[in-house]
Amino acid sequence: MITFYSPKDTDALVLLLREAYALPDAEVRLHRDWIGYVYTVKTQAAAYVLKLYRPFHTRFALNTVGILQYLEAREYPAARIVPAITGEAYVMVRTSAGDAVAMLYDLIAGEDPDVETDLVPIAAQTGILHRVMADYTGEILQHGKAHYIDRYLQILERIEFPQDKLADVITYGAALWERFEQSPRGFCHGDLHCGNMRRDNQKRYWLFDFDAACVAHPAADIATLCDRTDYFHLQEDAFAETQRALDLFMPAYERERGSALVEADVRAVYAFIAIRHYDIQATITDCQGYTLQNLENQHRWLMDWRELCARKGV
Repeated sequence: MITFYSPKDTDALVLLLREAYALPDAEVRLHRDWIGYVYTVKTQAAAYVLKLYRPFHTRFALNTVGILQYLEAREYPAARIVPAITGEAYVMVRTSAGDAVAMLYDLIAGEDPDVETDLVPIAAQTGILHRVMADYTGEILQHGKAHYIDRYLQILERIEFPQDKLADVITYGAALWERFEQSPRGFCHGDLHCGNMRRDNQKRYWLFDFDAACVAHPAADIATLCDRTDYFHLQEDAFAETQRALDLFMPAYERERGSALVEADVRAVYAFIAIRHYDIQATITDCQGYTLQNLENQHRWLMDWRELCARKGV
């Protein structure tokens, strides 16, 4: 097993690519160190993306494998896994934090889509994704309140977040989940934003980063794509912009999904915009740490969104 010492230890990754993938001339560069480590890989013949998952995200990595193989078999435009020479979809790497999954993908050629000008065709493709994945029978993560809400609350309790603000976040989290869980359950990508897509020259939108994919509530994907709020600073006009995006999104989505959203789905969209802050902050804190000021800013954001939604009647 290859030993990986640090995110900048590209020598170990070059060795991994040579021994596990028969790529003797690979040039490796660290692209992003966030939830996991993402590298660009170039050879004389092709280009790839290598992702090294954190050890505690192994179940997310393995969850991704079955979904991507299923989508590839149905010719859905999603990231393509490059198998190792053993035929396996991934290899294990030893790190200082424990054994971790490494996975190689073909580099997706194309351009980054624009969330405004490309919203309608992205909506149609999202509807197709949800329809196709409705027949998926492989193992898949099941996410509920424990994942979306409680992870963050446990972090705040552990760091002794101010009690009055913690009480606010607990109360609001319960109210949000009561609204969100009324929406029908089904497959969702889990992190469906334009940063996880590429538009090719045939105007197909290739999706990647399925690490958060799960059975939860498809309204989460709709909310992520239509959310026009700034993550750090909430402006009141963002509500109207989000509503406008949702009005554009829904006809194309419903046509391809084959079913119309009900009022519970629409309410769930606005609830998930706030729930996503619980989810993202928990993940960021687990992977990158935290500052008290950042957590207090998120408390203010959530309280402002609660007030704004109450005034708008959602």
